[in-house]
Amino acid sequence: GTILHAAKHAVAYDRPVFGINAGRLGFLAGLEPDELNSLQRLVQGDYRTKTRMMLEVVHQRGAECSSYLALNDVVLSKGAISRMVDLDIFCMDRFVSSYRADGVILSTPTGSTAYSLSAGGPIIDPDMNCITLTPISPHSLFDRTIVFSEHNRLTICPGHESETEIYLTVDGEQAVRVRQGDRVIVKKSQTTARLID
Repeated sequence: GTILHAAKHAVAYDRPVFGINAGRLGFLAGLEPDELNSLQRLVQGDYRTKTRMMLEVVHQRGAECSSYLALNDVVLSKGAISRMVDLDIFCMDRFVSSYRADGVILSTPTGSTAYSLSAGGPIIDPDMNCITLTPISPHSLFDRTIVFSEHNRLTICPGHESETEIYLTVDGEQAVRVRQGDRVIVKKSQTTARLID
């Protein structure tokens, strides 16, 4: 989470981020603690950067709009009460599917090894550009992850039958209530994050 947070702030200054794994997983970290002697290369400018796709997220409520950037994922899920949510998904304004589930995860290739993976989604090569949609514990025998082209714009709306509280979470940081009639629009951002390899 620390590298995600830092990378999103570094984007505003067009700076790359270098992570050292001081925790448990460290998928985005460039170094492990036993490799700290390699930091000298960083000081000398001997490093490469890789760009990572980000998502632009717009939460629309009537005439009001709020925008966010996601490096990992965008999650729409249930609130504190343990009930499923109903969500309608559209791609480029064309209906894709309705989900009755604990929620859905829309992730970048970088985020494919995070929550999406835990929910049964595929691991995507971070050099690819695509958006994956993975249902969380869907009430269906056939709901699986859908991989969309980077050129698509996805819209998620609470279903008409939905009575459960729904929350939008971006990279595990923001938590915003999504109400009946709201729309959440997700597409590839023009902004990319840069990580030192």
